[in-house]
Amino acid sequence: MVNEEHTDWDQKLETILFAYRASKQKSTGYSPFYMMFHRQPRLPIDSELLPISEVGEPDIDQFVEGMIKVRDELKDKGSANISKAQQDQKEYYDKRHSPEVCVRH
Repeated sequence: MVNEEHTDWDQKLETILFAYRASKQKSTGYSPFYMMFHRQPRLPIDSELLPISEVGEPDIDQFVEGMIKVRDELKDKGSANISKAQQDQKEYYDKRHSPEVCVRH
């Protein structure tokens, strides 16, 4: 991503962070952007590809109702996904490590 001299990394950082924030995370099952804003990010290309009715802003009451529904879903599913990921990580760790035995002399 950076030039040979590694001097332009700061110019790429915003794009890289956006890609990370828009990517689905294994532990939650959602992207950080979705967890924060309760929707997928809207990209410039979306306005070119989506019909005008889908690009425009929704009715405010409908929008708020949808946001509340998504928030509640994220709270439940996100927590469940994190618990599952933690359990999977514990099992992975336990398979590869044995408890240390303390022997007194």
